[in-house]
Amino acid sequence: MIWRDHAVAQGLGGMRRQVNESRAELALEGKMEEHHRFLLKVQLHRLQAAEEDLAILGQRLQEKLAPYATQLASRSTGKR
Repeated sequence: MIWRDHAVAQGLGGMRRQVNESRAELALEGKMEEHHRFLLKVQLHRLQAAEEDLAILGQRLQEKLAPYATQLASRSTGKR
């Protein structure tokens, strides 16, 4: 959804932040069971795998862009 009225969007953002803070407070009052730890471990593993994939893709991009280093450098400094 695209908000055209900036004030409305900001107001909703503030409400959303309040709701998230309330939910976080409630979450901290609970207790963590073994299955919660298991799910968190699975999610952490997924995040680490995604970070590794991004590093591999970044390296591949660097390799493919290496022949164009001069052109890329001149574009970033505004020279042509």
